[in-house]
Amino acid sequence: MIKTTQKHFEIFKKEVRKWVDIFQLNGWQIYFKHKTNKNHFGGLATILKNKVATFFFTHRFDDAVCSFTEEAIKKTACHEVIHLLLARLSCLVSERFVSENEVEEAEEEIVNILVNYINKKRVH
Repeated sequence: MIKTTQKHFEIFKKEVRKWVDIFQLNGWQIYFKHKTNKNHFGGLATILKNKVATFFFTHRFDDAVCSFTEEAIKKTACHEVIHLLLARLSCLVSERFVSENEVEEAEEEIVNILVNYINKKRVH
């Protein structure tokens, strides 16, 4: 069993904020919880209608085989932010009645975010 510290949690929050800024997901209200999740380092819960996102970082992880490094924390944060990036599209495709136009708009939103990020990286 691995227990995480407040320092680990701070690394996670800082990295989430970095990726939220990179992908310009600034319209979301972002919250964090440090709680036990025996199966995952991190998680995300969203309320799409109000654009509320709560990122979860595990307090305790039962898989003693995996390495729990700063790099692993940063990868987990990025992974969870990508879930936020896809939240609207994921929600739409799970709806029973969704128009083709709504799915196309959500997909276009994601494509534009990624294009903006890639173009910024090319300039630097």
